[in-house]
Amino acid sequence: AKPVLITKLNRIESSIDKSMQGPAQPAAESEENRYTEAYLALKSGRYEEAAAAFLQLTSKYPQGEYTDQAWYWLGESYYAQHKLKKAVRPLKKVIADFPKSSKHAAAMLKLGRIYQELKRPGDATAVFQRLTKEHPDSTAAEHARIELYKLEKRTRK
Repeated sequence: AKPVLITKLNRIESSIDKSMQGPAQPAAESEENRYTEAYLALKSGRYEEAAAAFLQLTSKYPQGEYTDQAWYWLGESYYAQHKLKKAVRPLKKVIADFPKSSKHAAAMLKLGRIYQELKRPGDATAVFQRLTKEHPDSTAAEHARIELYKLEKRTRK
């Protein structure tokens, strides 16, 4: 009977030792958690907060798993605030530095549309044409072809 009692006492003692050490320290905030928080801020319409968070993410994790996405959503955050000129740089960054990104075609489409809003049809045309060449079968390319058609019609008038 004695060994069972000693085993129980040892277990109780070790659990007391653990509880006296205090709560476990939270793990350092991960890139994924920061990205998720920024994305949720964007989707909740907190665009300034989202932009600040995405900018911080690109700075802290310049080659991270979510960096390409963070640059894209930073552009979208600025766009949502009607800061068109400010939205150009992050989208260009996705296009130039992340050609394999799942957001590459979307960044081109958004950039082309921003150029249209900024009354820069030549730049818009160039981006849309590049999009249709680099991602010919994408949904973004379909939209780019429509935009190119509209731009062509406008210049013919």
